Amino acid sequence: MESNETKVTSFRVSQEVKEHIQRLMEQRQISTNQLFEQLISLADKQSPDPLVVKENESLEAALNQVLALFNERATRLETQQKEHERINARYKNTIHDLEQSVIAEAERLQEEYERKVSSHEIALTQLQDQINQLIAEKRIVEDALETERVSNKEELKETEKNSFSSRRRHEKARR
Repeated sequence: MESNETKVTSFRVSQEVKEHIQRLMEQRQISTNQLFEQLISLADKQSPDPLVVKENESLEAALNQVLALFNERATRLETQQKEHERINARYKNTIHDLEQSVIAEAERLQEEYERKVSSHEIALTQLQDQINQLIAEKRIVEDALETERVSNKEELKETEKNSFSSRRRHEKARR
């Protein structure tokens, strides 16, 4: 009988149901299948077992605590995600601003370079023109100098000739 009682007490049912099942088993009026059917129908009819209710309440409280922890974690994750999105947006804006400033600076440097190259090319052209002009003037001066030198040489020859001739005449006349 004790083994039957142990089996009955392993189910969580009210004391009333246990007693009723115990009575039926003692009378051996029902089969095992009928016993289970009777157990189910009695469990449905009877008020819930205070032990089960207490266990349900503690499980529900634990479940509510877990749910509160999950909600708190979800809130933290949501906050972290928003912060991450804000940081990511700021990072992208900073990168975009840096790219734009690099592009603008590169364009400014390119324009300055082209302006300086143009200025240097103009200065180089002017200096080449001056060099060409100086070379032409040098040739003219050299030509004029050569002409003058040749002319002076001829004049000197002429003068020497005249001087030599006049000296000879003068010496001939003195003799």
